[in-house]
Amino acid sequence: MKVRAERSSTDSAPEALIQVRDQGPGVPDAELDKIFLPFYRIDDARGRSTGGVGLGLAITEQAIRLHGGSVRASNLPEGGLLLEIRIPLVGSDRRVIGSSGDLKTAPVVSSE
Repeated sequence: MKVRAERSSTDSAPEALIQVRDQGPGVPDAELDKIFLPFYRIDDARGRSTGGVGLGLAITEQAIRLHGGSVRASNLPEGGLLLEIRIPLVGSDRRVIGSSGDLKTAPVVSSE
C-alpha cells in the first residue's frame, strides 16, 4: 500500500489531496460506487474474521463529505485500487487552513 498527501488547488479553492493505492486485484468497475455503501463487501466469502463488515469506506465517505470533501475510487491500469480523498483547505471564516506551509507534498509512505 502507498499513501501520498499533498496540497493541491482547483479552480475554486485550495484542497488537501490524499491518495491511497494498493496492489490488490482492484474492484469490478460496476461495483466502484457500491463500495461506499454501509455493509457492502465485494466478496461475500469474506467474513468478519477475515475482512470486516463493510463499514470502513462508508464511514470514510460520510466523514469526508461532512467536511465538504469528496472521495472516489478507481482501478489502476497496472492493477490495484486508487482512493482519492479531497478536503477543502478553506475554513468557515474563509481563511486558508495550512497557509503557513504546514501541508506540503508528503513523501510516499509504503507499508508492505
